[in-house]
Amino acid sequence: MARPVTDEEIGLKVLLEPRAPPEDLPQTVDIIAIHGIGAHPDDSWCKNVGTKDTPRWVNWLVQEDMLPALAPNARIMRYGYQSHWFGEAAMRQRTSTVAQRLLSALKRERKEFLDRPLIFIAHCFGGLVVLKALLDARAHEDDWPGIFFSTTGLIFFGTPFRGAEGMSQMEMLASARSEYDDDNIQPELLRILEPGNEFLQDLVDEFGKTRRNANKTRVVCFYELKSSNVGRIVGGKDRKRFVVSESSGCLDLSDATSKHSLSRTHFNMNKFGKPTEEDFQIVGDAVQLIVEAACGIVLARSQNKSGDEAFSVVFSLSGASKTEHFVAREEELAHIDQALRTGDGRRTVTLHGLGGMGKTQLTIAYAVRHQADFSAVFWFNIKDGDSAKQSFARAARRIATDCPSSGLGCLDEEKDLDKVVGAVKHWLDQPKNTRWLMVFDNYDNPKLPGVTNPTVVDIRHFLPEAYHGSVLITTRLAAVKLGRQIPVQKLGNLVDGLKVISSLSGRNITAEDANAVALAKELDGLPLALATAGAYLSQVATDLKDYLRLYKASWLRLLQTSPELESYEDRALYTTWQLSLDHIKQRNELSVRLLELWGYFDNQDLWFELLKGCSDAPEWLRRLTEDELEFTAAVRLICEHGLAEADMRSEETGPESTGYSMHGCVHSWTMHVLNQVWNPQMAKVALDCIGSHVPDSDTRDSSILQQRLLGHAVRYCGFVLKGVVDIDGMEWALHELGRVYEEQAKLDLAEQMYDRALRGREKTLGQDHTETLQTVNNLGIIYRHQGKLEMAEQMHNRALRGREKTLGQDHTETLQTVNNLGIIYRHQGKLEMAEQMYNRALQGQEKTLGQDHTKTLRTVNNLGIIYWHQGKLEMAEQMYNRALQGQEKTLGPDHTEALRTVNNLGIVYRDQGKLEMAEQTYNRALRGQEKTLGPDHTETLRTTNNLGLLYADQGKLDAAEQIYSRALQGWEKALGPDHTETLRTTNNLGFLYADQGKLDAAEQIYSRALQGWEKALGPDHTDTLETVHKLGDLSKKKGNIEEAEQMYQRAMHGFERALHSEHTSTLQVVNSSGELCMEQDRLTEAGQMFGRALQGHERALGPEHPFTLKVVSNLGLLAMKQGKLEETEQRYQQALEGFEKSLGVSQAKTYIPALDTLENMSQLYARTGRSEQAREMNKRALEGVEAVFGRSSQRYSKLTAVIASLDKVS
Repeated sequence: MARPVTDEEIGLKVLLEPRAPPEDLPQTVDIIAIHGIGAHPDDSWCKNVGTKDTPRWVNWLVQEDMLPALAPNARIMRYGYQSHWFGEAAMRQRTSTVAQRLLSALKRERKEFLDRPLIFIAHCFGGLVVLKALLDARAHEDDWPGIFFSTTGLIFFGTPFRGAEGMSQMEMLASARSEYDDDNIQPELLRILEPGNEFLQDLVDEFGKTRRNANKTRVVCFYELKSSNVGRIVGGKDRKRFVVSESSGCLDLSDATSKHSLSRTHFNMNKFGKPTEEDFQIVGDAVQLIVEAACGIVLARSQNKSGDEAFSVVFSLSGASKTEHFVAREEELAHIDQALRTGDGRRTVTLHGLGGMGKTQLTIAYAVRHQADFSAVFWFNIKDGDSAKQSFARAARRIATDCPSSGLGCLDEEKDLDKVVGAVKHWLDQPKNTRWLMVFDNYDNPKLPGVTNPTVVDIRHFLPEAYHGSVLITTRLAAVKLGRQIPVQKLGNLVDGLKVISSLSGRNITAEDANAVALAKELDGLPLALATAGAYLSQVATDLKDYLRLYKASWLRLLQTSPELESYEDRALYTTWQLSLDHIKQRNELSVRLLELWGYFDNQDLWFELLKGCSDAPEWLRRLTEDELEFTAAVRLICEHGLAEADMRSEETGPESTGYSMHGCVHSWTMHVLNQVWNPQMAKVALDCIGSHVPDSDTRDSSILQQRLLGHAVRYCGFVLKGVVDIDGMEWALHELGRVYEEQAKLDLAEQMYDRALRGREKTLGQDHTETLQTVNNLGIIYRHQGKLEMAEQMHNRALRGREKTLGQDHTETLQTVNNLGIIYRHQGKLEMAEQMYNRALQGQEKTLGQDHTKTLRTVNNLGIIYWHQGKLEMAEQMYNRALQGQEKTLGPDHTEALRTVNNLGIVYRDQGKLEMAEQTYNRALRGQEKTLGPDHTETLRTTNNLGLLYADQGKLDAAEQIYSRALQGWEKALGPDHTETLRTTNNLGFLYADQGKLDAAEQIYSRALQGWEKALGPDHTDTLETVHKLGDLSKKKGNIEEAEQMYQRAMHGFERALHSEHTSTLQVVNSSGELCMEQDRLTEAGQMFGRALQGHERALGPEHPFTLKVVSNLGLLAMKQGKLEETEQRYQQALEGFEKSLGVSQAKTYIPALDTLENMSQLYARTGRSEQAREMNKRALEGVEAVFGRSSQRYSKLTAVIASLDKVS
């Protein structure tokens, strides 16, 4: 650790004046050295050339034959600051505070030598301080005169421009905290040096932008070739790391930049003892070149500066309405800057976007930030010709004031504004006047091909003739094709939107406030809407929740009573798009009607075929959708004015065309301003379009179209539930809305739509009409998904009776209801009744529809599920494969029906012990479902849960926990905490906690699941009994033997009644009961239990299934307890070989029953005196235990101790 820095050592200190009077040498230069963090201002540059006992320190900055010899005309200084971040001298420092203090010191020291060349030598953090100081000096030239202008050379030693890469911030802090109290640690500096820090990236990017002109500052970067003992800096541990790599320590600034390696560590790369050292000679060559070039660079800059002065106009944005609360937009600012500083000749950029998107404020922010890059900046309001000419008159007055030789002071602007425009253009055309920026704001009424309006403005009349300078244009119209086009879109970051509201309201609004987040999401990044909200909230006591309520309920009245925003001139949110609407009205009446209709749809994804499909379209809509060209012409005009845009975000649109989207605030405007009163005819047209376009779920691309329709359906549901739409005669459309919600797992909405459709159909069609029964059937499906099985059964029985009576027993719709009843019986655990229903449905569908029809295949899949429940895994696999082949052929491999069958196949593979195949199958299903349905859909969550089960089987417990947690959050959100699907994942999470040894947590989870099962399905349902079984296992682990036995008995008898005595679920309880008997030394009973479990598993699953092998392993443990050691070894060997064969060697290493068997085998070897083999078995087990449970687990510690004791024996 460096020695403390005293008050006298802080600041700028002159180390050496030039050798001879300045007049005998080239112009004097100032060289300033600045150290890094944790260093002393003087010691940082010193090297000991003596011994440890008799040191002799050399400071190469002042050693006569070193730096002074390279720069005899230099005044050499060093700057010191408190740089310790830990220990008693720790100080809270930031780059900006050190940079400001450095600038102040330079200003005092150089006030009489403003043009003297300035060279910086910096180590590590000191280099970042130098960059920050130079950028501040450039931005505020009046405050820090001459500093940026005179800087001609920068020499960096190991400066972490992209972060330090030695010990991580967390490692450094941990080491410091092991030695010092928190009060003596200030980690701010470490955070700056963390790789990827945004401050560093911005610092380097901004410095790069300063190097666009000639006579650049020379830059040399040196990087280390040896690692440093970073650990010794803080704490006492040796940790060798490279601190700053070549990529981080070298700036890539093209010309006038070089880099060199030094054969040193990071902490001694800036210390030299002799001029003969090779590294010093490398540094010396670079320093000498920089010193020799310094005076010439300053002279060339001065000459260029004097040339610019004839055309320099003091910066002003007269005519622009500037906000004091501009935020974000860094990406757009960078795009503008890149476009305006590349290429030859005149550079032109056009910013286009929706009114209220912040184009003007973005332009102002660019001009303010980059004012130093231009000799003059002029602001022209070009909303019409007169405003543009008045702007030129203001520009002429500024030019006349700051550039008297221009002659513009003689113009009489009141007599002839056209002459003023010409004079300003002539001044801009001057050959040496090339660094100006013209901003043309509000070019919203441009002259375009085909537009005959006499009020249009032609910007070409206001552009200079010369091919130089820079032009920046803002417009609402994407059709303005001048220079490089940059779209200005909504604020993409929610936090930026909150900043706008916070700054204008004067309130402390953060992302932790749920109401603030909801409001920002509603306003969706539109700067004008955000600013309007902030201005309103600044003048009232209304809280954010109430403002959002008012915004939704009384949009127009709220905005009319909001205060005016100076930065948006005379425009408010509710009037800002009127200009665009006026232009559209002049060109296409159908575009206006489309905008009116759009208010009744969702704002996202409106497409041609959706409107084309209206069954009862008005005449104007028939004209609009006569063909796609007519529709495209109308919507393109809307897009040209920024009111909508092609929706390119969706990866798939299915067989239909790409849609168009509209910002939410514009959408509110179409509803509240464009449609000033509710239009019942338009509302019915929208409902007709949506209802007519709902696809049959058996079609290939149905899931894609269902998703595209969902937003429109949800919006319309709101209208229906509020009672603002006339639904008489539209019951069919409500039924179709219900189907959309059903397919997208919006069960509550589906129930409400089906219920309203049912009431309407019963009233108009009668209770037994086929369409009424169709809604009854679908409502039963919804009840089943909600876990309301009795209500679902009633609905399906009603539908079945009605359809059998009306349509006959073999009609396809009757058979569909039969199939649905089978599903209900399956969920109720009535497997035989379910199988009968499925077989009846299948026979009828094969006869009526054919073997490959989608409805037939759905029933085939359901039969597979029954066979799986019955433990008939081969028959289940056959059914699933038949269903999948047909579905892939008919619907495609990514259809939701096919993916559901893929998931079911994964379940069978898992139960068959084919874990790799199961994982591949689950992942295929999950990828397809996430893509087609989204991550929170119930089908996706079901597959997610199954993947968690598989990971648990494979011993990947951490991965399983993450998967279960994700699924559980999804289920609770979609279906609630008490739904059977939620309970199933809850149960699985408890099983996982039990495996991890978190027994109390597991017990809480199981108890919650059991209460839920008993309430939803009853005490004897198979799902209830599975949890009872797991609670028995848990009681056994906790030593509650009686409780465990009661649970096992209840589960076993229940499974025998609900399934049968040879079902795998029953046999697993039998195996658990055998384990309990063995722990109680009831060995005969245990043997009987294991024998029954083994025979049953071998018949149902085969001898090499993991469940079978687990019983084999238990029989080995029983034999050892009985003293039958040969049988024990045979059983263990059989189990281990079987696990590796069925699971694969790699997966067997982490399979918990296999790990149990390895440890048991080790005990056998130890007991029989084979300690070497015992140690080998335990080491194999230890590898798996570490992977599954971690080194901190009790099981790992215990096994490590056993291995250590075996090592002592041997």
